[in-house]
Amino acid sequence: MHTILLAVDGSPGSLGAADHVVRLLQTGLKAEIHVLNVQIPVDSGHVRLFVETERIEAYHREEGLAALAPACQVLATAGLAYHRHLAVGHVADTIAHYAEKLPADQIVLGSKRGESLRHMLLGSIAHDVAERTRVPVTFAPARG
Repeated sequence: MHTILLAVDGSPGSLGAADHVVRLLQTGLKAEIHVLNVQIPVDSGHVRLFVETERIEAYHREEGLAALAPACQVLATAGLAYHRHLAVGHVADTIAHYAEKLPADQIVLGSKRGESLRHMLLGSIAHDVAERTRVPVTFAPARG
């Protein structure tokens, strides 16, 4: 069975990526879907002096679940089963790590509407992910 890692951030690009995964499975592909959101860590020692670790973790969980929700709704509406994953870390490194750990056969990422090919390939998280893994990366256009 094929394993797809769908990395999302709650943006229209993420909805486009979820739509792409739905289309793949509607063509007959048998796949296990893993939906991942990566939150950027609070690295400032000053923040940690004034905010409890539990509150920071709760914030990351709340933001992560909110980012996962739209893409998960697309998959659920299509009747597809999926696994949710929340992580905190450097976004590209964490996506690449999850892809290797699963192991994933494919990573699907959304792009921003109107984003130039040059920016999509040279100056984005998508490029950073592609540089950090041997797993094929698919860039799906944003919804809308």
